[in-house]
Amino acid sequence: MSLVVTWSPFFQPSVRRLGRGHQLAGQVERLEPAEDELVRANIQDEGETHLACVRKEDKYVTAACDCDTFAGGRFCQHIWALLLDVQHNDEAPGASADELSGLTVRAPKARKRVEAEPTTRREAEPE
Repeated sequence: MSLVVTWSPFFQPSVRRLGRGHQLAGQVERLEPAEDELVRANIQDEGETHLACVRKEDKYVTAACDCDTFAGGRFCQHIWALLLDVQHNDEAPGASADELSGLTVRAPKARKRVEAEPTTRREAEPE
């Protein structure tokens, strides 16, 4: 099964479209993976650079990104752009599409929400 087919159920269609735009525009810069990673890249997005990676955890493979979407517990366009780059660019550093597509994908874990400061109520002024 191809890498894209393996991972696509974990991404909304709109997220896949945005990621495809990044990949087609050449906004994915593959980097040498860290010791615990299979692939790693910087992805340019509207003047910001996001770091996305795929790593193996036990018998699963999962991805991570430093963007707000991923922090909210969902796979993002930056991870999709990285996966598309792996699928279409065998010369870049890191694992190949064949290596990644043979692993079982684990969905991202939901992140704990930071509790907002409690608001203080103003007492009604006497009339």
